[in-house]
Amino acid sequence: MKKLSQLVLAALFVIAGTTAKSQNLQGQTVFTLNAGYSLTGNVIKNAFSDDAFNTYTTSIKVSPVIIIGADYAISDKFSLGAAFTTQSMKGTITGYEYFNDSDELVTENFDFTLRRSHIALIPKFHFGTDNDKLDVYIGARIGYVMWKYKDDSKDPDFDELGSAINGRVTVGFTGGMRYYFTDNIGANFDLNLGAPYIVSLGLNFRIGGN
Repeated sequence: MKKLSQLVLAALFVIAGTTAKSQNLQGQTVFTLNAGYSLTGNVIKNAFSDDAFNTYTTSIKVSPVIIIGADYAISDKFSLGAAFTTQSMKGTITGYEYFNDSDELVTENFDFTLRRSHIALIPKFHFGTDNDKLDVYIGARIGYVMWKYKDDSKDPDFDELGSAINGRVTVGFTGGMRYYFTDNIGANFDLNLGAPYIVSLGLNFRIGGN
């Protein structure tokens, strides 16, 4: 996956080197709604798979990453954006055993949910293209990832999942392109190195600009 990311970014630089004018107009605002793929979801899914523990089994479903963002063009070449992403993971633990306050062995099945959210500032540089419908860009993604965990276990000491997740600052790099079918509506592809996803696809809507 790392090699694929490097190849895609290299392709973006090649495209940029052969272009002439920017499709990002000063004063323009672009709104985006994307769905993305994250390795984090798969890591957690594998970590809490049926073979992960000897005392109980776990099943988990991971949703795509949902990204909502907006970019404002400071100039024809530079924009400053913000994005919010969220991803949910829901699962069931079966056959969990613990001793209650009466020293009785209790076996229970219960559900749990994990939600990973991320907020970020995204400065971007926009290359020019000879195609007036195409916008190619690269940028940085500086943000913070947050986790929310909940389970239905009656064991007050159960914290197998909650203790394993912590909020943290993230820094990554992004690159991608937007293609407009009309003056205002288009589709986009993003490649991201770092949290909170690797690739995403979605729709964009632009207003304003010179």
